[in-house]
Amino acid sequence: MSAISDATAVSSHKQSATGPSEMGRRDRRVNGRYPITLELQYKLMSKGRVEHVGIGLSLNISSGGVLFETNELLPPTGFIELAIQWPFYCERCAA
Repeated sequence: MSAISDATAVSSHKQSATGPSEMGRRDRRVNGRYPITLELQYKLMSKGRVEHVGIGLSLNISSGGVLFETNELLPPTGFIELAIQWPFYCERCAA
């Protein structure tokens, strides 16, 4: 996998690519990131329609977003929907 994307949680997950110019910058995120690697499926959305479907792996996860990698280069902006293969069920989280 080579392309790395950062899906940030909003009402729909908005996706923005993390490029080499952002590497080495001080991390100013409010939410702590946890190094969790899980399989995921993504859908690139445009005007409520699915434009493309693909698979990837999460690199880290926080309450505000997911950093993940894919084999495909994704557009630098747009809306994305993620489905993550979570390893356990959290009854408290489903409420």
